[in-house]
Amino acid sequence: MQRWWTRTGPRAARVLDAVRPHVDLVLVVVVTVAAFAPPLAGRGTLLGWEEPVRDLDVLAVVLVLGHSLPLALRTRSPGWCLLLVSVSASVYQCLGYRQTVASIAVYLALYTVGYRQRRHRVLTAAAWLLGYAALCLTLLRLGSPVPPVELVEFLALPVGCWLAGALAGAGLAQHSWPQSSRDS
Repeated sequence: MQRWWTRTGPRAARVLDAVRPHVDLVLVVVVTVAAFAPPLAGRGTLLGWEEPVRDLDVLAVVLVLGHSLPLALRTRSPGWCLLLVSVSASVYQCLGYRQTVASIAVYLALYTVGYRQRRHRVLTAAAWLLGYAALCLTLLRLGSPVPPVELVEFLALPVGCWLAGALAGAGLAQHSWPQSSRDS
């Protein structure tokens, strides 16, 4: 039985072919705009301090762009995307800037590594976990008031993103999905 989401006619295949190469760029624009949009500007992941320690400055803007711009590499090079996004997010957190919606880029990159990366998928995730441990230790040494237990509890979200991507990627690899005209 063919499911409704697997049925693609010629028109749907053309639309998918036209949109597919631009999804990463759309994500870059959406995450970047949302990070600086006033209603969403103060939302996002906060690991270090409950209140911002530093005001937004040029370095903060560069680090927020460091969250979002690597998403352009998401489908072509998920490991590099994760590395660049994670480094920017870690420095941003350690410096004590306000929350940012751009922190969603870490979750998108983790999901993509789980979903797309075939070689060294688990090794990449393990390296990310070591980096997260280093971030937690750095935050604690810098005097972050967040209890260590909360930093460990928070780990469920990123691990869940990677696991969801890995499971979705494994399920997708097991099915023979119809390919668009460009994939053949």
